[in-house]
Amino acid sequence: MLLDCIRANQLLNGLQNYFLLESQQIKINLAFPILFVPNPIIKPILIPFSLSLSLSRLSIASESVEFLILHLRLQHSNTMSARGRTSRHYHEPLPPRRPYPRGPSPPPRPHPYVLQEELDILHSDLRKMALDRRAILEDRAALERDLDAGKEELHRLKLLMAQIGSEKETYIAQLVMKARRLEVDLREMRLLREELMALPGEIERVAVGRKEMAGKLESVTKDVARARAENEQMSVLTKELDVANKELMHVRSMVEEENKANMEIEDQRDSVEKSMVSMAREIDQLRAELANTEARQWGQPGGGPYRRNHSSPDPFLPPYRGTYNVTPGVAERGPMFAEYDRHSNRGR
Repeated sequence: MLLDCIRANQLLNGLQNYFLLESQQIKINLAFPILFVPNPIIKPILIPFSLSLSLSRLSIASESVEFLILHLRLQHSNTMSARGRTSRHYHEPLPPRRPYPRGPSPPPRPHPYVLQEELDILHSDLRKMALDRRAILEDRAALERDLDAGKEELHRLKLLMAQIGSEKETYIAQLVMKARRLEVDLREMRLLREELMALPGEIERVAVGRKEMAGKLESVTKDVARARAENEQMSVLTKELDVANKELMHVRSMVEEENKANMEIEDQRDSVEKSMVSMAREIDQLRAELANTEARQWGQPGGGPYRRNHSSPDPFLPPYRGTYNVTPGVAERGPMFAEYDRHSNRGR
């Protein structure tokens, strides 16, 4: 019995210390939750969890205390029944009678004074336990108040967690959009990188093309200088050509005038030729008539047909000159046709 009281006392002291430590830890966690949790996102999750864990521990300890109190009450009722008072099993049926034990007899019971002392000690322990129980109940009420405050805080933290979740979703959506934009930018950067990798070859080709263009530019510059010199020469030639055109126009006008004069001369020539032909015919007729008249005058009556009837010493003279229908010279034709021959030769 004494050992049970000592164990009960030790258990009560341990439970009291445990309740004090747990209550202090809960107060510290409720008063300073930010000092023990570094991440602000995990704080709303860890604080209610630690609070519920502490409350579960306190409920288990209170159940163990109640069980101990019941056990002590049972022991107290047994001691009171041993003093002649009514046992708690008075109305219950009696247990079956055991047979007489065999062997040595049980040890004698202790003296009533010893039991009285133990009972006094037990009463004092019970008073202490009642005081401790009252303190525990007060602590429990305080813890319940703290639990209600914690529940309110938990509700507020749940709302905060919902808000944080929505903000987190929006932030994640923004991060996803940024990631997609970064992927697009990365693809563009890859394309730009490929273009930059291809730039040295392009630069070399441009340099070669630049050299070729420089050579072509030099040749074009020379051609331009040559063309400028030719343009200057062309200006001189243009002036000379203008002068030549003016001279040509003057010559054309003179040629036209000469052609007109030649046409007039041709007309005059035709008329003169016609008049000359008619004059030649008339001259031939006159010569024939003249020959006939001379033959008549110089003829002899007994001469016969083979005698010459003419007085000319040359035989068989032509009746007119042999240069008929042949263009006569200037000296033969005389000064009348010299100007006509000059214009006709110029027209040819």
